[in-house]
Amino acid sequence: MPYHHEMDHRSFRDWPFAGRTDSPRWAKCDYVTTVSLDRCKDPSHKPPGQARRYVRVRVIQADADAIDRCVMWALGIRV
Repeated sequence: MPYHHEMDHRSFRDWPFAGRTDSPRWAKCDYVTTVSLDRCKDPSHKPPGQARRYVRVRVIQADADAIDRCVMWALGIRV
């Protein structure tokens, strides 16, 4: 669909992930909603017996641009 984008694996290079790392990740941009920035937190994981570790994750520019286009498509804005 024009409002879904398969993310590049480089956007998740620092993501704390347990399990398969070869599965595709998708940005599904047709479910647009408003949330408080206070609810947006960096992802974290807690290895057994260790303290919780937060990781700042940044997507690559190509993914950010594609997500912008997908959101605009979902909102009916054609560019």
